[in-house]
Amino acid sequence: MNTIYLSDYKGGDDRARFAAALDDAKKIPGTTIFVEPGTYHITTPRARAAQDSVMSGEYGDNPQPVMFSPDYIYDRGLDFDGHEGTTLAADGVLLLVDGFMEDVSARNCRGVTIRGLTIDNKRRPYTKGFIKEVGNGAAKVELTEYMPQTAPIMRSGIYSPKYGRFVPDMRSVVKVLSNDGREAAVLLKGDTSDAVGDEVYFCHTWHSRPSILIENAKDILVDNVTIHCHAGMGVTGFHSENVTLRKFAVVPAPGEHHSTNTDATHFSSCRGKLVLDRCRFEGHGDDALNVHTYYYTVVEHFGNRAVLEVRAPTGTHTQALDYPRVGDRMDLCGAKSLDVIKTYRVTAVEADEKRRVCTVELDGDLPDDVNGYLLADPDETPEVEIRNCSLKNHFARGFLIKSRKCFIENCDFEDIFELGVKVAAESSWHEGVNVDTIAIRNCRFKNCGRERAVCGGVHIYMETPERTTSHGYAEITDNHIDCPECDHGIIIKDIKQTLLRNNRVISRKDPIVIGDNVEVL
Repeated sequence: MNTIYLSDYKGGDDRARFAAALDDAKKIPGTTIFVEPGTYHITTPRARAAQDSVMSGEYGDNPQPVMFSPDYIYDRGLDFDGHEGTTLAADGVLLLVDGFMEDVSARNCRGVTIRGLTIDNKRRPYTKGFIKEVGNGAAKVELTEYMPQTAPIMRSGIYSPKYGRFVPDMRSVVKVLSNDGREAAVLLKGDTSDAVGDEVYFCHTWHSRPSILIENAKDILVDNVTIHCHAGMGVTGFHSENVTLRKFAVVPAPGEHHSTNTDATHFSSCRGKLVLDRCRFEGHGDDALNVHTYYYTVVEHFGNRAVLEVRAPTGTHTQALDYPRVGDRMDLCGAKSLDVIKTYRVTAVEADEKRRVCTVELDGDLPDDVNGYLLADPDETPEVEIRNCSLKNHFARGFLIKSRKCFIENCDFEDIFELGVKVAAESSWHEGVNVDTIAIRNCRFKNCGRERAVCGGVHIYMETPERTTSHGYAEITDNHIDCPECDHGIIIKDIKQTLLRNNRVISRKDPIVIGDNVEVL
């Protein structure tokens, strides 16, 4: 085995030293890059300029359309492009990133292991403050660092040290009334009687480039890696196969309570196995995991040949073009129900990056009138295994599952804004597909769902205009769901069969709700 040491690379900044070591490792498959413990500063002029452009308001009140587009130019920190079998051994290493960039990029590679790394930002993509005074529904917030008056504020969250969590069910920021850079006045709604001392987090971005990208990659292991914050998602995977996150964490830095500005992890159009083992998620601005493929719209067709486009509201989650592989299945689905009408095989594919479409040939003709139909590639969804993970005190949902097979075991969900596990293809986001089999076993859900207060534990359905029974089978056994402020602990609809056994559920209304057409085994 070939081993190289980062300390042997002299001259230049830390990013240049990593780049030189990565270039050498790329030449010899199976190389280990050993990085001595310590803090390494990763920056570029473009990355700093991007952050300045956001904070100055140059990118507008919402920077996402600029930063989350196929044409956006950005820099990468550590780039594993073209690597085979490389291991980055970085236990005790902190990457301190100055500016907005893609911190780690594992693209067009296979057999890459990234181990031990911690990632944080010099100037985090949010601003923190403390409520010092409350009166007449308004509050004065003392900021811990300078926040320009021009800085966009995409989301605000209030963390209460008294309750040890974010408190969207109790109070929230309606709008920022004023900001002089060091102190802000905000309008609050809800109970403000004990708000003094609460922490307020102002997030300045939605989606942008992820902290770690895994794209067109195979057999990737992210091991004992921690992301403290990022101006977008933590890990985004796309068109990749066999990815394992082991002892991976998206959690706030010590003394902080906010982590990434959007999803902790997001995997789209992947295949093989996706494994989350002993992972921790806390304080992020959206789901802990969203796994799905996309529904294609048929732009034009002639017989068995069709031009397809992903019309998701913000495009794909890496802004790369999505297209199936030759030999993949292709399901024809009703647009309103997402029911599978017919399944084809893909016999040829042509990608058109310029037009952002792909052309496919199928082993059969499409209907003459394709209005009211979508196409989906179920082979672009991985088999998901999630075990021994903990989720705590973050926005949105825990695990959002749109993959044909999923297994979740021995996980802890606590104080999540919405519910713990949502199983639902979403027609509005053009994200699918329905599940064939899902098992949720020996999990614990505590005080989840306070923000929406409908379901705290597990909700299985299809988020579609028309009701359906698209899902196949769900096994939900030996779970403890203690969500007394939610209407229900478990809701199961739009599925053919379910097995419920030994679930302890506490809720304020019916603990378990079963749809009329669901067969309970």
